[in-house]
Amino acid sequence: MMGFTKMRSGVFASISAHLLVVVIAQFGLPHLFSEPPVAVTIIPVELILDDVNAPPPPATPEPESEPEVAKPPPPPPEPEPEPPAEPEVVEAPPPPPEIPKPPKKEPPKEPEPEKVKPKPSPLAKAKPQSKPKPPRPPKP
Repeated sequence: MMGFTKMRSGVFASISAHLLVVVIAQFGLPHLFSEPPVAVTIIPVELILDDVNAPPPPATPEPESEPEVAKPPPPPPEPEPEPPAEPEVVEAPPPPPEIPKPPKKEPPKEPEPEKVKPKPSPLAKAKPQSKPKPPRPPKP
């Protein structure tokens, strides 16, 4: 029983040490290294204002209204088209002559059912023969 308590304390010590290492790695290591500062590069640029130095746009003259053009006379009315000719009525072809139906045949006789052979009975299980007993030795 003495060995179990020592082994338990060793297991607990190992688990706690591993947890401590994981916590330090998770929370402590990021604070050891700081990110380098981002260097801002300044690019000097000369500004040119194009709108201030440009001459004003020329005034657009208003378009003069065009004189009204006389409307052309309407085209003469088209003559009415002739009504379409009525289609010729075609008579339907006469129905085909009726074909006489063949006389009904007598239904075929039902075949006699085949005689069912009786199933063979299962063979009786053979009983193993017992071995003959050895002769008894004579009594002295």
